[in-house]
Amino acid sequence: MATSQADLEKAYGGKAIIFKPEAGFAILGFSKEAGELSTLTTSVNQNALTTPEVNASGFSAWAGGWSAWAGGWSAWAGGWSAWAGGTGTIPTTPSENRFAFNQINLAPAFTFSKNFGEGIKVAVIDTGIDLNHSMFSDRLAPSNEWKDYVDGDNYPQDVSGGGAYGHGTAVAGLILQVAPKADILPIRVLKNDGSGDVSAVASAIDWAVQKNADIINLSLGTNVDVAALKSMIDYATSRHIYVIASAGNEGNSNSISYPAAYATSGTNAQYLISVGSTQSNSTLSPFSNRSSALEIAAPGEWLYTSYPGNQIAEVIGTSFSAPIVSGALALAASETSSTNLSGLETYLLNGGWAISASTRHLNVKSMLSYVPDFQYWRKVLFVVGSYPMTPADQLVNDQLWQMGFNVTVKVGGSSATSDATGKDLVVISSTVTPADVNTKYRNVSVPVITWEAALFDDLGMVTASSGYYGTASNQTSISVSNNTHPLSAALRLGDLSEYGPGAAYSSGQTLSWGKPTSSAIKIATLTGDASKAVIFGYDPGTSMVGLNAPARRLGFMFNDTSPLQIRDSWWTDWLFKAAINWAVSGN
Repeated sequence: MATSQADLEKAYGGKAIIFKPEAGFAILGFSKEAGELSTLTTSVNQNALTTPEVNASGFSAWAGGWSAWAGGWSAWAGGWSAWAGGTGTIPTTPSENRFAFNQINLAPAFTFSKNFGEGIKVAVIDTGIDLNHSMFSDRLAPSNEWKDYVDGDNYPQDVSGGGAYGHGTAVAGLILQVAPKADILPIRVLKNDGSGDVSAVASAIDWAVQKNADIINLSLGTNVDVAALKSMIDYATSRHIYVIASAGNEGNSNSISYPAAYATSGTNAQYLISVGSTQSNSTLSPFSNRSSALEIAAPGEWLYTSYPGNQIAEVIGTSFSAPIVSGALALAASETSSTNLSGLETYLLNGGWAISASTRHLNVKSMLSYVPDFQYWRKVLFVVGSYPMTPADQLVNDQLWQMGFNVTVKVGGSSATSDATGKDLVVISSTVTPADVNTKYRNVSVPVITWEAALFDDLGMVTASSGYYGTASNQTSISVSNNTHPLSAALRLGDLSEYGPGAAYSSGQTLSWGKPTSSAIKIATLTGDASKAVIFGYDPGTSMVGLNAPARRLGFMFNDTSPLQIRDSWWTDWLFKAAINWAVSGN
């Protein structure tokens, strides 16, 4: 009976790559050819360890099926500072990925996130990463935890040349776009051509476990059911570490790659999650492997992410869907107590919607709503003109609840400044009588949104003179003048159209407008009058009229009945949610 590592190596003549007697297995590597290993027996360790996996030269891991081009980093240089710096405000989603992230409801999730993945360590087992990339500033695990199983050192730098160069850098960048305060543990197992030995992958998983990774991202796989790989996956999941594995890119209709294929079997299967790719219409990408073992899917086409040399890349493949899911889990894990961590896969799957009999589509905001100690923690004061509310105010109230806010409704005349205490946002409808509200919320250090134009001056958002605020009737369009800001919801420049050229609404609407100071952020104006802003805001501390903004302030285009357009106009819905998300993120 082999009871020690030395006994096992002597009995089989191979080197013990992994020796885990407490877990009941070992992995041996051999210099012999696969055919020479057939005479090995298991009698020596029959009662001590499970049969060692023969790791000959025939097995390899891959990270294939992706394409990339290296773009100018300057295009995102301004946007990344919020991600890399780990500031207290919600990061701005890069505009190039905004539509993909709208598919997974990431912006609303950021609205409610308190920690953004902080304290969660994600091991990226891949081609290494660009360790000097500015996106990873202050976001890497301590350097004494890094590992390179290709070069045999502790410097897992993405190596230039080869078709997979930059793969790991791109994967890590996507994780940080979803969980910007998570920590990345870089472990290199794949060469720049995307190939690598299973022994290296197994060793890397063991290393990640030793370094207390919370999540392991495996954007790699093999088409062979390799016991060594299965043993190490089981070892990690038995220690309640989440392993996220990509499904592969061959377009198989009834099989996915290993280790993703192990996701629905085993004692700790809830800790192994298989990930496929979706396209822009939220259906599975044609190249994405699928089977009954495919659990979740996320955008995997034309994503923009980090690339070596402080650049960006456009990438495609299930390899890049997996890190989006890893980021989502990191985001959720940082927002809940340790007692709920075992339920993360349940929250993930329950939060998604079905795109096949076995596969759900990722919805980050909905996933967070299932986390027991996370629901409705953000509070909104909604000030209205009457109670019961008008149909338009009721719709706004319902939308706020659906977005995950805990809403307190107050009638303007009976509302007080103190009602804003402990709230994360104050929303004031135009149904209020302006004199009933006046300056009650002018100085509160809580974000305020209103679409009552007559309150713009009371709040210090415009000059208190005729011609600086008002309403415009019979409006069927608005003109978007700034579509790079989150308030624009990434909508195109120019006259916003849904019902025809220049037509924003199917019928004329009354819109509120104001003429803010030069410090304001102007997003959209009345069509034909660029001086009258219908969506404008102030960041905290910026100059308004008579005061600096105590917190974010936002003037929005609605009027008494126009919120009803949320039901009929997709872009109105997007703009409203973008306004709420931006305002509340200023806390």
